[in-house]
Amino acid sequence: MKKVALTLLALLSLSLVFTMKAKAAQDCATRHAAISEELRYAEANNNYSRINGLRSALAELNAHCTRSNVISDTQRQLDKLKDKVADKQQSIGEIEFDLRRARVDADAKKIRKYQHKLEDKQEELAEAQQELARVQNEMSALRK
Repeated sequence: MKKVALTLLALLSLSLVFTMKAKAAQDCATRHAAISEELRYAEANNNYSRINGLRSALAELNAHCTRSNVISDTQRQLDKLKDKVADKQQSIGEIEFDLRRARVDADAKKIRKYQHKLEDKQEELAEAQQELARVQNEMSALRK
């Protein structure tokens, strides 16, 4: 149960990061305007530490918040997820082989062990495939 909860929490965190990246291309101008407004407010109040932080944030935004950067970041995530799905599929193949061997040997303990492992890996694969599909949809939206 804890494993499932932790997995769901990790997936929610990842989905938030991916969503933020996809929105970055659309929100660059909005974010620039918000930071600029905060900067004007900080300057009006002579808040020098805040001014420095906001200028730094604005420089980072100008340097990195571009459509091409967002697309390349999303492509890297897509490539990683494709590798992850392939690894999960390979792992499942190996476990299925071990399970068949345990069935041939009629080893009930190993059969239960490999069935449990197989179920866990299939869940992990399904989650990875869902994440991959979501990022593929984001990439399609970015390329439009």
